[in-house]
Amino acid sequence: MPSSVGGPLRQIASQPSSTAFHCCELCAAPLAAGHEHLVEPSSGKVLCACGACSILFTSSTSARYKRVPRRARILDRIDDGGELWASLSIPVDLVFFFLSSPSNRVLAIHPSAGGPTSAEIDPAAWARVVEACPAAGALDADVEALLVHRRGGSHEGFLAPIDQCYELVGLVRVNWRGFSGGPELPSAIDRFFERLRRNAEAVREVQHA
Repeated sequence: MPSSVGGPLRQIASQPSSTAFHCCELCAAPLAAGHEHLVEPSSGKVLCACGACSILFTSSTSARYKRVPRRARILDRIDDGGELWASLSIPVDLVFFFLSSPSNRVLAIHPSAGGPTSAEIDPAAWARVVEACPAAGALDADVEALLVHRRGGSHEGFLAPIDQCYELVGLVRVNWRGFSGGPELPSAIDRFFERLRRNAEAVREVQHA
């Protein structure tokens, strides 16, 4: 993952929910919590943006920036047997995948004590993921990810905005203690996914109303 993500990642992770201290990184207008984010695909940088600037871009734009979508979708459980996960050779239980348009490759990012750790995914292995989970084949490049949380023998999956995935990476980094993460980290991760489920379910209810 490009090192330029570190600043915006820490910013997303540490931003108090009720403040308006940030400024739009395009026009310097003040921002409140819940503001929009843009991605610069060439660098992987995440930028905070006001509503007026964000509407100039879409998630599929060919311009310098892409707007991060707000939707999150819950997927059916995938790969309960674990064979697909084993074929990806990913030694962790928490990871997200996204298509990088500059490289035209799928990247796997997993949280760690030192921040995001990335690896390219073999195209044949990703094809098996898409076969098992067709929604993964429709990700918006650079701005949307397949977020997978392995718990026991099952894999909980989401299509999630990339900024929320980076928020999770920052959360892990900020809360990590000791060698294995410490006793508080699992609770922090659980709270993140509880919030993600609530938001995803709300979107799903609106979509099917």
